[in-house]
Amino acid sequence: MGIEQKVNARRKKVSKAKQKIEESKRQLKTREEKKEIINTKQKIIESSPYFQEFKENKINEKELLFLYFFEKELGNIGAACRAIRINRQTYYNWLARNPHFKEYINEIKEAQIDIVESKLKENILKGNVIAQMFYLKTIGRERGYEQSPVVQNNIDIVGFEFEEVGNEES
Repeated sequence: MGIEQKVNARRKKVSKAKQKIEESKRQLKTREEKKEIINTKQKIIESSPYFQEFKENKINEKELLFLYFFEKELGNIGAACRAIRINRQTYYNWLARNPHFKEYINEIKEAQIDIVESKLKENILKGNVIAQMFYLKTIGRERGYEQSPVVQNNIDIVGFEFEEVGNEES
């Protein structure tokens, strides 16, 4: 074997060794990422306000994680489904099959409505006219603050306006 062949053989061995080292690093990184995901998941589960229900088997781990992301994503079903890697139908199946899960979803929605209502009221107090008009059109509807459909020439069809055309004789 000549010197050139020995050098090439050595280069191949070094290259293979480098590849093995890189592969080991990737595997180590993947293992560390998996550990981090497991630790994060465990922290989410244990810090959840629904942890007790989870311990009592009223909801399963995936449902608990969904509740966390549903709340975090402000009620966005698709985002919560993507976060825990389930399809949307699974969420609807849980709603239909688990009354506890459905109750917790409704609690989260109600809490979010409360937050938005408080922000609306803050804007009303700051003099935001649009917020005031919105409030009166919704909450003040009973006092007559409502937007009526347009009525023209005694023809009232919601969403459309018509003008009455006279009957022309030929």
